[in-house]
Amino acid sequence: MIIKKRIFGIQDMGDPISFEDVISILTVIFVLFFLFMVPIVNIDKARTEKARIDPYWIYLAGWLGSHPEDSPRKAHYQFTLGIEDNQVLTSETNDGLLRYIEAISPDSNITIVAHNLGNDSYISMQVQDKGGVIVYRSGQFRWSNKDTEWFSVNDRIIYGHHEESINMLRDYRTWTKQQRGF
Repeated sequence: MIIKKRIFGIQDMGDPISFEDVISILTVIFVLFFLFMVPIVNIDKARTEKARIDPYWIYLAGWLGSHPEDSPRKAHYQFTLGIEDNQVLTSETNDGLLRYIEAISPDSNITIVAHNLGNDSYISMQVQDKGGVIVYRSGQFRWSNKDTEWFSVNDRIIYGHHEESINMLRDYRTWTKQQRGF
Protein backbone atom coordinates (compact mmCIF):
# COMPACT_ATOMS: atom_id res chain seq x y z
CA MET A 1 0.00 0.00 0.00
CA ILE A 2 1.43 3.25 -1.10
CA ILE A 3 0.43 6.36 0.76
CA LYS A 4 0.73 9.52 -1.14
CA LYS A 5 1.64 12.45 0.88
CA ARG A 6 0.14 15.75 -0.10
CA ILE A 7 2.36 18.64 0.29
CA PHE A 8 0.72 21.96 0.94
CA GLY A 9 2.58 25.03 0.07
CA ILE A 10 3.05 27.85 2.47
CA GLN A 11 0.15 30.18 2.12
CA ASP A 12 0.24 33.80 3.10
CA MET A 13 -2.68 34.56 5.43
CA GLY A 14 -2.00 38.28 5.53
CA ASP A 15 -1.06 40.47 8.40
CA PRO A 16 -2.82 39.78 11.65
CA ILE A 17 -5.14 42.47 13.05
CA SER A 18 -4.11 43.74 16.39
CA PHE A 19 -6.52 44.38 19.24
CA GLU A 20 -5.82 48.10 18.98
CA ASP A 21 -6.93 48.06 15.32
CA VAL A 22 -10.22 46.36 16.29
CA ILE A 23 -10.85 48.94 19.01
CA SER A 24 -10.12 51.77 16.55
CA ILE A 25 -12.58 50.39 13.98
CA LEU A 26 -15.30 49.88 16.61
CA THR A 27 -14.75 53.41 17.91
CA VAL A 28 -15.18 54.87 14.42
CA ILE A 29 -18.39 52.86 13.90
CA PHE A 30 -19.69 53.96 17.31
CA VAL A 31 -18.96 57.63 16.60
CA LEU A 32 -20.66 57.43 13.22
CA PHE A 33 -23.68 55.81 14.85
CA PHE A 34 -24.02 58.69 17.30
CA LEU A 35 -23.45 61.31 14.61
CA PHE A 36 -26.15 60.00 12.29
CA MET A 37 -28.56 57.60 13.98
CA VAL A 38 -29.24 59.29 17.31
CA PRO A 39 -30.36 62.63 15.79
CA ILE A 40 -32.56 60.82 13.28
CA VAL A 41 -34.25 58.83 16.05
CA ASN A 42 -34.76 61.97 18.17
CA ILE A 43 -36.25 63.89 15.23
CA ASP A 44 -38.61 61.01 14.50
CA LYS A 45 -39.60 60.78 18.17
CA ALA A 46 -40.32 64.52 18.31
CA ARG A 47 -42.51 64.28 15.20
CA THR A 48 -44.40 61.33 16.66
CA GLU A 49 -45.02 63.14 19.95
CA LYS A 50 -46.13 66.29 18.16
CA ALA A 51 -48.58 64.27 16.05
CA ARG A 52 -50.08 62.70 19.19
CA ILE A 53 -50.80 66.06 20.85
CA ASP A 54 -54.41 67.09 20.35
CA PRO A 55 -54.92 70.88 20.58
CA TYR A 56 -58.43 70.27 21.94
CA TRP A 57 -56.97 69.30 25.32
CA ILE A 58 -54.86 72.47 25.42
CA TYR A 59 -58.00 74.58 24.86
CA LEU A 60 -59.92 72.61 27.48
CA ALA A 61 -57.13 72.95 30.05
CA GLY A 62 -57.04 76.69 29.48
CA TRP A 63 -60.81 76.96 29.75
CA LEU A 64 -60.99 74.89 32.95
CA GLY A 65 -58.12 76.81 34.50
CA SER A 66 -59.74 80.18 33.82
CA HIS A 67 -63.14 79.39 35.39
CA PRO A 68 -63.95 79.39 39.11
CA GLU A 69 -64.16 76.11 40.97
CA ASP A 70 -67.51 74.52 41.79
CA SER A 71 -66.73 73.76 45.46
CA PRO A 72 -70.07 72.39 46.77
CA ARG A 73 -70.25 69.48 44.33
CA LYS A 74 -66.51 68.84 44.43
CA ALA A 75 -66.86 67.54 47.99
CA HIS A 76 -69.27 64.84 46.79
CA TYR A 77 -66.79 63.39 44.26
CA GLN A 78 -63.30 64.36 45.37
CA PHE A 79 -62.21 61.25 47.28
CA THR A 80 -63.70 58.61 45.02
CA LEU A 81 -62.18 60.24 41.94
CA GLY A 82 -58.91 61.33 43.55
CA ILE A 83 -59.39 64.99 42.68
CA GLU A 84 -58.88 66.56 46.12
CA ASP A 85 -56.15 68.97 44.97
CA ASN A 86 -57.70 69.70 41.58
CA GLN A 87 -59.79 72.60 40.37
CA VAL A 88 -63.23 71.09 39.71
CA LEU A 89 -66.24 72.20 37.66
CA THR A 90 -69.53 70.35 37.41
CA SER A 91 -72.11 70.87 34.68
CA GLU A 92 -75.33 69.14 33.75
CA THR A 93 -76.61 68.57 30.25
CA ASN A 94 -79.78 70.33 29.15
CA ASP A 95 -81.92 67.24 29.75
CA GLY A 96 -80.57 66.89 33.30
CA LEU A 97 -79.72 63.21 32.88
CA LEU A 98 -75.96 63.57 32.66
CA ARG A 99 -73.53 65.46 34.87
CA TYR A 100 -69.99 66.19 33.74
CA ILE A 101 -67.36 66.51 36.46
CA GLU A 102 -64.30 68.21 35.01
CA ALA A 103 -61.11 68.50 37.04
CA ILE A 104 -57.71 69.91 36.20
CA SER A 105 -54.73 69.06 38.38
CA PRO A 106 -51.83 71.41 39.20
CA ASP A 107 -49.71 69.56 36.61
CA SER A 108 -52.43 70.07 33.93
CA ASN A 109 -53.76 66.52 33.84
CA ILE A 110 -57.49 66.54 33.11
CA THR A 111 -60.10 64.20 34.60
CA ILE A 112 -63.57 64.14 33.03
CA VAL A 113 -66.39 62.05 34.44
CA ALA A 114 -69.77 61.57 32.80
CA HIS A 115 -72.17 60.66 35.65
CA ASN A 116 -75.45 59.25 34.38
CA LEU A 117 -77.94 60.54 36.97
CA GLY A 118 -80.64 58.09 35.85
CA ASN A 119 -78.85 54.87 36.81
CA ASP A 120 -75.78 56.28 38.66
CA SER A 121 -73.36 54.73 36.19
CA TYR A 122 -70.27 56.63 35.14
CA ILE A 123 -67.46 56.63 32.68
CA SER A 124 -64.34 58.67 33.27
CA MET A 125 -61.26 59.57 31.33
CA GLN A 126 -57.97 60.90 32.55
CA VAL A 127 -56.03 62.87 29.98
CA GLN A 128 -52.29 63.24 30.38
CA ASP A 129 -49.61 64.77 28.19
CA LYS A 130 -51.97 67.01 26.19
CA GLY A 131 -53.97 64.05 24.94
CA GLY A 132 -51.08 61.66 24.39
CA VAL A 133 -52.33 59.30 27.08
CA ILE A 134 -56.01 58.77 27.86
CA VAL A 135 -57.15 56.24 30.46
CA TYR A 136 -60.82 55.28 30.69
CA ARG A 137 -62.72 53.78 33.63
CA SER A 138 -66.36 52.90 34.05
CA GLY A 139 -68.54 51.67 36.88
CA GLN A 140 -71.32 52.65 39.24
CA PHE A 141 -71.65 55.38 41.84
CA ARG A 142 -73.35 54.75 45.18
CA TRP A 143 -74.47 57.64 47.38
CA SER A 144 -73.63 57.59 51.07
CA ASN A 145 -75.98 59.71 53.19
CA LYS A 146 -73.70 59.33 56.19
CA ASP A 147 -70.63 60.68 54.37
CA THR A 148 -72.57 62.85 51.89
CA GLU A 149 -70.44 61.73 48.99
CA TRP A 150 -70.40 59.34 46.07
CA PHE A 151 -68.41 56.09 46.11
CA SER A 152 -67.46 54.12 43.03
CA VAL A 153 -68.23 50.41 42.86
CA ASN A 154 -67.75 47.78 40.18
CA ASP A 155 -65.29 50.00 38.38
CA ARG A 156 -63.06 48.71 35.63
CA ILE A 157 -60.53 50.04 33.19
CA ILE A 158 -61.68 50.14 29.60
CA TYR A 159 -59.62 50.77 26.51
CA GLY A 160 -59.80 53.53 23.94
CA HIS A 161 -61.05 51.25 21.18
CA HIS A 162 -63.99 50.08 23.31
CA GLU A 163 -67.38 51.36 22.10
CA GLU A 164 -68.20 52.86 25.50
CA SER A 165 -65.06 55.00 25.56
CA ILE A 166 -65.45 56.09 21.94
CA ASN A 167 -69.04 57.21 22.62
CA MET A 168 -68.05 59.07 25.79
CA LEU A 169 -65.29 61.02 24.04
CA ARG A 170 -67.50 61.83 21.05
CA ASP A 171 -70.43 62.95 23.24
CA TYR A 172 -68.21 65.07 25.48
CA ARG A 173 -66.56 66.82 22.53
CA THR A 174 -69.99 67.46 20.98
CA TRP A 175 -71.24 68.88 24.28
CA THR A 176 -68.24 71.21 24.69
CA LYS A 177 -68.63 72.33 21.06
CA GLN A 178 -72.27 73.27 21.73
CA GLN A 179 -71.70 74.81 25.18
CA ARG A 180 -68.26 76.37 24.86
CA GLY A 181 -67.56 76.69 21.17
CA PHE A 182 -64.51 74.44 20.92
